[in-house]
Amino acid sequence: MQLKPDERTKLDSTDDKQFYEYPRFVTHVDEGFNELHATRLRLR
Repeated sequence: MQLKPDERTKLDSTDDKQFYEYPRFVTHVDEGFNELHATRLRLR
């Protein structure tokens, strides 16, 4: 599915370089998964 031009508009007009200037910690899973994963690692 392709986005239409009006669906590709940035909400923030600042330069992208400013956003990527410093590293960010990003979590791609929810807290429940993090807890389950940590528990499983402790059981090993």
